Amino acid sequence: LGINMLTSLFAGPIDNFLQNRQRARSDPSGDRWTQREAGRLVAAYLCGVPVASIEGTPVEVTPFNRRSGNLPARTELRKTLTTAGTLPNGLSDREARVQAVIQMAGLVAEYRKFGEATLGFRLFRELDSQLQLAERPLDPQEKEDLARFGVTTAYSLLANHDEAVDRVAQGLREGNGMPQLIAAIETAGSS
Repeated sequence: LGINMLTSLFAGPIDNFLQNRQRARSDPSGDRWTQREAGRLVAAYLCGVPVASIEGTPVEVTPFNRRSGNLPARTELRKTLTTAGTLPNGLSDREARVQAVIQMAGLVAEYRKFGEATLGFRLFRELDSQLQLAERPLDPQEKEDLARFGVTTAYSLLANHDEAVDRVAQGLREGNGMPQLIAAIETAGSS
């Protein structure tokens, strides 16, 4: 019991420390980070999910939960929790699959460019956070299956859009806004 309490108390800070340490030790130009974010942005665009924001240093892409925008705040969403443990206004099975593809596209984009993917725990954590908002509770095996689905589907999706990912990554490094990034996706392969 004591170990469980300590683990839950210190897991977040330790994870953040390790993530920041790994980020500090990674490529100083931010190419890997930017490649991951470009992959997520291209996947969101191709899946029809709008991007809520692009901000920060290093840049971070935040897609909406679903095509129609973000879900209500977690506290509001939790109020709709039924006695069966379902969230009627949560992510549908299809929306959960789309989030799996978007989140895992970051790892796939980095892997396709550099031959390995690093800092994946941030994207797995984000996927897990999204899956906690599903209409029905998902057991650990279903979450793992969704992550695998996300990786394989993102790989297939991005295999045909390497140039778009590279153009978006360059645009993110240059500080371009959404109109220029969308134009980079739409014109990739046309030159």
